[in-house]
Amino acid sequence: SGPSDLGDQHHEGHVGWTITQLDAYAYNWMQLYQPEIVLLHIGTNDLLQGVSAPEMTARLIMLISHIYSGKPDTYVIVSTLIPTTGGNQETWTQFNASIPGVAAQFQGQGKKIVSVDMSHALTSADLADGLHPNSSGNSKMAGMWYPVVSTIYNEYMMR
Repeated sequence: SGPSDLGDQHHEGHVGWTITQLDAYAYNWMQLYQPEIVLLHIGTNDLLQGVSAPEMTARLIMLISHIYSGKPDTYVIVSTLIPTTGGNQETWTQFNASIPGVAAQFQGQGKKIVSVDMSHALTSADLADGLHPNSSGNSKMAGMWYPVVSTIYNEYMMR
Protein backbone atom coordinates (compact mmCIF):
# COMPACT_ATOMS: atom_id res chain seq x y z
CA SER A 1 0.00 0.00 0.00
CA GLY A 2 2.66 2.49 0.92
CA PRO A 3 1.75 5.74 2.62
CA SER A 4 -1.91 6.75 2.53
CA ASP A 5 -1.06 9.91 0.59
CA LEU A 6 -0.07 7.84 -2.47
CA GLY A 7 -3.66 7.72 -3.67
CA ASP A 8 -6.12 4.89 -4.12
CA GLN A 9 -5.84 2.32 -1.36
CA HIS A 10 -8.44 -0.05 -2.83
CA HIS A 11 -6.62 -3.30 -3.50
CA GLU A 12 -6.30 -6.85 -2.30
CA GLY A 13 -2.71 -6.61 -1.13
CA HIS A 14 -2.27 -8.30 2.23
CA VAL A 15 0.92 -8.03 4.23
CA GLY A 16 2.12 -11.39 5.48
CA TRP A 17 -0.13 -13.54 3.27
CA THR A 18 1.12 -16.58 1.40
CA ILE A 19 0.12 -17.59 -2.11
CA THR A 20 -2.31 -20.15 -0.65
CA GLN A 21 -3.94 -17.60 1.62
CA LEU A 22 -4.50 -15.23 -1.28
CA ASP A 23 -5.70 -18.09 -3.47
CA ALA A 24 -8.47 -18.92 -0.98
CA TYR A 25 -10.18 -15.62 -1.88
CA ALA A 26 -9.10 -15.06 -5.50
CA TYR A 27 -12.12 -16.54 -7.27
CA ASN A 28 -14.63 -14.65 -5.11
CA TRP A 29 -12.74 -11.37 -5.44
CA MET A 30 -12.62 -11.77 -9.21
CA GLN A 31 -16.36 -12.42 -9.29
CA LEU A 32 -17.11 -9.51 -6.97
CA TYR A 33 -14.81 -6.79 -8.29
CA GLN A 34 -14.44 -7.82 -11.96
CA PRO A 35 -10.98 -6.26 -12.42
CA GLU A 36 -9.67 -5.69 -15.92
CA ILE A 37 -6.02 -6.01 -14.79
CA VAL A 38 -4.52 -7.95 -11.87
CA LEU A 39 -0.99 -7.26 -10.64
CA LEU A 40 0.65 -10.15 -8.78
CA HIS A 41 3.77 -9.86 -6.67
CA ILE A 42 3.34 -12.89 -4.44
CA GLY A 43 5.53 -15.55 -2.85
CA THR A 44 7.82 -13.74 -0.44
CA ASN A 45 6.00 -15.08 2.61
CA ASP A 46 6.08 -18.61 1.20
CA LEU A 47 9.84 -18.15 0.77
CA LEU A 48 10.19 -16.99 4.36
CA GLN A 49 8.24 -20.04 5.56
CA GLY A 50 10.67 -22.38 3.79
CA VAL A 51 8.36 -23.51 0.98
CA SER A 52 10.30 -25.01 -1.94
CA ALA A 53 10.46 -23.26 -5.30
CA PRO A 54 8.54 -26.06 -7.10
CA GLU A 55 5.76 -25.87 -4.49
CA MET A 56 5.66 -22.07 -4.73
CA THR A 57 5.37 -22.37 -8.50
CA ALA A 58 2.55 -24.92 -8.20
CA ARG A 59 0.74 -22.61 -5.79
CA LEU A 60 1.17 -19.68 -8.18
CA ILE A 61 -0.27 -21.72 -11.05
CA MET A 62 -3.28 -22.63 -8.91
CA LEU A 63 -3.79 -18.98 -7.90
CA ILE A 64 -3.67 -17.77 -11.50
CA SER A 65 -6.06 -20.57 -12.52
CA HIS A 66 -8.53 -19.38 -9.89
CA ILE A 67 -8.15 -15.78 -11.04
CA TYR A 68 -9.08 -16.85 -14.56
CA SER A 69 -11.92 -19.06 -13.28
CA GLY A 70 -13.37 -15.99 -11.59
CA LYS A 71 -12.92 -13.70 -14.60
CA PRO A 72 -11.53 -15.40 -17.73
CA ASP A 73 -10.90 -12.20 -19.68
CA THR A 74 -8.84 -10.35 -17.08
CA TYR A 75 -5.25 -9.40 -17.85
CA VAL A 76 -2.71 -10.73 -15.32
CA ILE A 77 0.70 -9.17 -14.80
CA VAL A 78 2.82 -11.43 -12.62
CA SER A 79 6.18 -10.27 -11.37
CA THR A 80 9.24 -11.93 -10.01
CA LEU A 81 9.99 -11.27 -6.36
CA ILE A 82 11.96 -8.23 -5.37
CA PRO A 83 15.19 -8.90 -3.46
CA THR A 84 14.87 -9.83 0.18
CA THR A 85 17.37 -10.34 2.96
CA GLY A 86 15.33 -13.29 4.32
CA GLY A 87 14.61 -16.78 3.08
CA ASN A 88 16.69 -19.16 1.04
CA GLN A 89 18.25 -17.21 -1.82
CA GLU A 90 18.51 -20.29 -4.06
CA THR A 91 14.75 -20.83 -3.65
CA TRP A 92 14.22 -17.13 -4.46
CA THR A 93 16.30 -17.53 -7.63
CA GLN A 94 14.54 -20.74 -8.69
CA PHE A 95 11.05 -19.35 -8.08
CA ASN A 96 11.84 -16.15 -9.97
CA ALA A 97 13.21 -18.21 -12.87
CA SER A 98 9.91 -20.14 -13.05
CA ILE A 99 7.65 -17.11 -13.46
CA PRO A 100 8.18 -16.43 -17.19
CA GLY A 101 7.38 -20.10 -17.84
CA VAL A 102 4.20 -19.86 -15.79
CA ALA A 103 3.13 -16.87 -17.87
CA ALA A 104 4.00 -18.73 -21.09
CA GLN A 105 1.93 -21.72 -19.94
CA PHE A 106 -1.17 -19.54 -19.56
CA GLN A 107 -0.42 -17.65 -22.78
CA GLY A 108 -0.46 -21.06 -24.50
CA GLN A 109 -4.02 -21.45 -23.20
CA GLY A 110 -4.99 -18.13 -24.79
CA LYS A 111 -4.92 -16.17 -21.53
CA LYS A 112 -3.85 -12.54 -21.32
CA ILE A 113 -0.81 -12.64 -19.07
CA VAL A 114 2.70 -11.21 -19.01
CA SER A 115 5.57 -11.39 -16.56
CA VAL A 116 7.63 -8.49 -15.25
CA ASP A 117 11.12 -9.02 -13.89
CA MET A 118 11.46 -7.07 -10.64
CA SER A 119 14.20 -9.30 -9.27
CA HIS A 120 16.88 -6.68 -9.89
CA ALA A 121 14.79 -3.50 -9.90
CA LEU A 122 15.46 -2.85 -6.21
CA THR A 123 18.46 -3.18 -3.93
CA SER A 124 18.64 -3.68 -0.18
CA ALA A 125 18.75 0.12 0.14
CA ASP A 126 15.19 0.15 -1.25
CA LEU A 127 13.87 -2.06 1.55
CA ALA A 128 12.47 -0.61 4.76
CA ASP A 129 13.06 -3.76 6.79
CA GLY A 130 14.95 -6.15 4.53
CA LEU A 131 11.62 -7.36 3.18
CA HIS A 132 9.16 -4.56 2.32
CA PRO A 133 9.97 -1.70 -0.03
CA ASN A 134 10.49 1.79 1.35
CA SER A 135 9.36 4.89 -0.58
CA SER A 136 12.22 4.53 -3.03
CA GLY A 137 11.42 0.85 -3.51
CA ASN A 138 7.72 1.58 -4.01
CA SER A 139 8.64 4.13 -6.67
CA LYS A 140 10.91 1.66 -8.43
CA MET A 141 8.21 -1.02 -8.37
CA ALA A 142 5.67 1.46 -9.72
CA GLY A 143 8.16 2.30 -12.45
CA MET A 144 8.24 -1.38 -13.44
CA TRP A 145 4.45 -1.85 -13.34
CA TYR A 146 3.49 1.38 -15.08
CA PRO A 147 4.76 0.78 -18.63
CA VAL A 148 3.15 -2.66 -18.73
CA VAL A 149 -0.19 -1.45 -17.33
CA SER A 150 -0.09 1.55 -19.65
CA THR A 151 0.55 -0.64 -22.70
CA ILE A 152 -2.25 -3.02 -21.76
CA TYR A 153 -4.61 -0.15 -21.15
CA ASN A 154 -3.77 1.53 -24.44
CA GLU A 155 -3.78 -1.62 -26.57
CA TYR A 156 -6.61 -3.61 -25.03
CA MET A 157 -8.83 -1.41 -22.93
CA MET A 158 -9.25 1.43 -25.38
CA ARG A 159 -10.69 -0.79 -28.15
